[in-house]
Amino acid sequence: MIHGTEIVAAAMVHLGKPYVWGDKGPESFDCSGLVSSVLHDLGLTGCPDGSFNQQAWCAREGGCQITIDDAFGIPGALLFRRNAHSKVVEHVAICTGQNETVEARGTDWGVGRWARDGERRWSEAYLIPGTLENENKLQEGE
Repeated sequence: MIHGTEIVAAAMVHLGKPYVWGDKGPESFDCSGLVSSVLHDLGLTGCPDGSFNQQAWCAREGGCQITIDDAFGIPGALLFRRNAHSKVVEHVAICTGQNETVEARGTDWGVGRWARDGERRWSEAYLIPGTLENENKLQEGE
């Protein structure tokens, strides 16, 4: 079982690398490529490419949906943002558990670590299937 702090540590290795749309590493990433690469490197299989697909995977595979406020305090939780007009998931970030995210934010920023920002409108949050945090949350519900 993977712990969320392992996900954060694996993502932090990539700080400063460039953002390139569609890239999955190891030299450059887009937002979902960073998530899928980190999870794959930790041995968690099944995470698809694309933030839209990752949100659907979390929901389909038993990832617990949590509040955005809770996500910022849980290492390894995923935040998703939907397009304001189309409502399609268009971005994903990894929470550090310290009111921050690690994410491949865009071409101007690359992979970085950012404090919680009220200007960024997150739509939903999930715990990743196969993580200790998700298993503990599932057991709470029993």
